[in-house]
Amino acid sequence: MTQAQTTAPDSFVDVKNIGKVVYDGVAFETWYPCLGYFDPDQKRVELVRPLLEPDQAPSTVIKYIDELHVCHGCFKYSIRREDIKGHIPACTRISKPPGNLVYKSPKYAIRRVQGSSESDHLFCQCMCLFGKLFLDSKTIFYAVDGFEFYVLYDNSNNVPVGFFSKELNSWDDYNLACILVFPPFQSKGLGKLLIAFSYHLSQVQNKVGSPERPLSKYGWASYMSYWCQQVCMVVANWDEDAISVDQIAQATAIRQEDIYEALKHMGALEDDQIYLDAIYDRIRARKVRMDRYIDPKYCVRRLRQ
Repeated sequence: MTQAQTTAPDSFVDVKNIGKVVYDGVAFETWYPCLGYFDPDQKRVELVRPLLEPDQAPSTVIKYIDELHVCHGCFKYSIRREDIKGHIPACTRISKPPGNLVYKSPKYAIRRVQGSSESDHLFCQCMCLFGKLFLDSKTIFYAVDGFEFYVLYDNSNNVPVGFFSKELNSWDDYNLACILVFPPFQSKGLGKLLIAFSYHLSQVQNKVGSPERPLSKYGWASYMSYWCQQVCMVVANWDEDAISVDQIAQATAIRQEDIYEALKHMGALEDDQIYLDAIYDRIRARKVRMDRYIDPKYCVRRLRQ
């Protein structure tokens, strides 16, 4: 984030500045403001030159956009519907998505895109700008070189439906920096799919992982649900009378501290001992879904060790 952006007027920063976005033909409300789409000039805020038509940028000062049109192939944008309509047939990202394919199930695919890649740098920046409209805590959308992005595609139409980012040199060894499923595609279990893949990456690297903090209220709820589910799945297939947190961590790649949180949440921890009956009761009562979100057989590219 540039100094000019951090010193923009608070009244503008705190107010949603883009009403709706149109993405893949669907219009939906934004959740948070994003200064990245605007160019600060002292105390004024002007719309950034549309990436599609740099020679036709409006000269008037604009502080609010009713509707922003975003390409579902490359995330380039314009306030003019006709710009995107003309751009989409020629967008090479629709027929040839960026990055490398790392996972492909019958319904969804995941592609790894490097923020430092010269050919994919702008794609990552534009995608992060788009993501800021739905993530309250996300502040990085230009400095993407230190991150890799795992972009989730719907195989039926090759449209990105969400992504998570991962810092390449995380001081705390986090396996995920931020995660987002775009609003039209939520409530389909895709967030859990992305979370599961982040832990699959940790398993491939023989590590335990954890998401970067702080987590939003909804992010915390999603992770707690996933952690509890994974603990229950390990216990359900465990043949011995006792199990340790380290054994669960080894089986799931979930950091030990997060496993403790999940056990406490389920009421399955007494005097630092795992109370297996509480977990069995939860499984029998079907209070947790026993779904496997990632199937290793669909990993189509050898991931970095």
